[in-house]
Amino acid sequence: MREDSGIDTVEDLKGRRWPRLIASTSMNRKLEAILNFGGLTSADVELVDISYSEQVEAMKTGHIDAFYQNVVGAAVEELDSQYPIKWLNLGGGSPEQYATWERLAPMVIPGEFTHGAGIEPGEVGVNMQYSIPLTTLADRPKDEVKALLGLIKDNYDSYKDATPDAHMFGVDEVLLYPSSSPSTRVPSNSSKRSDAGRRICNAATTRCSKGKNS
Repeated sequence: MREDSGIDTVEDLKGRRWPRLIASTSMNRKLEAILNFGGLTSADVELVDISYSEQVEAMKTGHIDAFYQNVVGAAVEELDSQYPIKWLNLGGGSPEQYATWERLAPMVIPGEFTHGAGIEPGEVGVNMQYSIPLTTLADRPKDEVKALLGLIKDNYDSYKDATPDAHMFGVDEVLLYPSSSPSTRVPSNSSKRSDAGRRICNAATTRCSKGKNS
């Protein structure tokens, strides 16, 4: 939200103009989970039907009081240059505050970020973090897929600093299994399975280095 909004916590969103993103079921479920973190529901805010791409302009005009957005990108950085912004802190909550996240947004965890629009040097923010899968069609040749992944690995040093989160494609940081997928089951012997299972229980102390922040 904007620095001049008077909103400092999720609880402060009560009665404010809150986006309901058009044709974006997954993002709207995350927006509901954010409200739940502050003890609110969609009934406690003024819902504004709007597309994802329209949010930045709506923030400038005051049509909405908060928005759902990646912390890096040209649009959000332009907004911050004209109307300084800040991010709500979604970390350090009690288990009750995260109670609905597993149902509404099972792929997310509270994650730290240190780079992005509205973030000062040395500042640490905590918001929703989730992995972005690299996916291919089942009939693609295995050698082709292996060659593509090899290029991503071999050229890591040339692109790791291109964006604040590009380093997350490093072999030591990528998730080998998705934390949530309708058609994938994490092998029972995978350490990633236990990590995913603890993501809400340890929400108050989680330090994440893999994924995307929104």
